[in-house]
Amino acid sequence: MKATRILTVLLIVILFGAIATGASQSKAEETTEAKFLKAQRVAEQGDAEAQYNLGVMYEYGIRGAPKDEVLAAQWYRKAAEQGNARAQHSLGSMYQHGRGGLQKDDAKAAEWYRKAAEQGNPGAQLTLDTMHDAGQRVDRRQYKHGTKGM
Repeated sequence: MKATRILTVLLIVILFGAIATGASQSKAEETTEAKFLKAQRVAEQGDAEAQYNLGVMYEYGIRGAPKDEVLAAQWYRKAAEQGNARAQHSLGSMYQHGRGGLQKDDAKAAEWYRKAAEQGNPGAQLTLDTMHDAGQRVDRRQYKHGTKGM
């Protein structure tokens, strides 16, 4: 009798824990999808930061977005054309490595990196220096370490 009662209590505890875990996972998934949909709405309204964030979500397949580098490049371009330095850096990377449906193009990559570097983006500045050191035709003197005219 005592063993039956212990088993009953144990089963109830296990069952309750499984139900609670499933409910919290469903809520987390809903929250993730809601965040993605909100970012998508704001990006579609023209917000450059949201466009960049949506690009990141698509590039890495995170926060409810499917992994899609082509869509990532499209959102990066929208944000980059509005002057978002992080999007300019990301778009430059896509051109440099031929990702997101873009042809590998070091000149276009350097163009986008330079725009980001002009705004003080350290990743873009470092990449321009690296491209120059590798023998690619990149004029790093203009924005080396974020200082024009060095």
